[in-house]
Amino acid sequence: MAQGLGTYLVEVETCDGERYAFDGKTQIRILTGRSAPETRITENARPLQNHSYVEYSTFAPRRITATLQILGEDAAHMWKYRQDMYRIFNPLKGPFTLRLTHLHRGVTYTAYNVLLADAMDSPLDTKVEPRCSKYALTFIAYDPFWYGASNTLEIGSLSGSPGAASSTLTVTDGNYWASPRVQFIGPLTNPVLSNTIYKGIPPKKLELLGTVPALHYVMVDTRLKTVTSSFTPQITLKHDSNLNTFGLIPRALGAAGANRLSLSATGYTSASKVVLTWDDTYYAI
Repeated sequence: MAQGLGTYLVEVETCDGERYAFDGKTQIRILTGRSAPETRITENARPLQNHSYVEYSTFAPRRITATLQILGEDAAHMWKYRQDMYRIFNPLKGPFTLRLTHLHRGVTYTAYNVLLADAMDSPLDTKVEPRCSKYALTFIAYDPFWYGASNTLEIGSLSGSPGAASSTLTVTDGNYWASPRVQFIGPLTNPVLSNTIYKGIPPKKLELLGTVPALHYVMVDTRLKTVTSSFTPQITLKHDSNLNTFGLIPRALGAAGANRLSLSATGYTSASKVVLTWDDTYYAI
């Protein structure tokens, strides 16, 4: 028996830019994978010790299960839609982006670096109704987080010597640290962006060594852990920068979601600034 869309409208964007919405003859219903992903725990114990110490824990890739329903007018249509699915989910094309849009709230959640983990084989119910096939699907999202709305903040208007500017940002949405893309726009010499969250605890910071020329930028992506620039030779992060841990705390994790951001640099003008762009980040939705 054919079923409706369920709670979420599902859309896939392949690595080559093709977008496919499952809202018509092909429909996907998400079964599991919206809650917290599995946890990987690294532990240690001394010889002859009967208990372990947890050194750290991380999230494992997210496992998402779903059913794919294909409706066709006849066998030819069923074959065509099935071939479309093989093209969209072909793992040799590379990871795709998975988007879930809540049909009642209109909120979209995105998962990156997703691959189909099974063969999309053994259709269900074909003997009952040959014009309606159902497949059990398993996706693996190698980035385990769901990402929501995009946000932007600019910090500029530096003053003093060295130049300084600050802004307090309150992150109200998301339930995990947001990893921003930070664009340093020149001219700036030895710029430092700091985020102070708790009093008495040293701030997390991103510090560049060198000069960002006027009309150029350096982009630090704390999610992808990359540093790129619009000019050569490139300048780099100072060794004590917190590329792996620099982030924005949401209200759900504490500190009332308050991020006290400050920018300092020399060699600045009125055009100098940093631009932070981030997506609300969820470990469960």
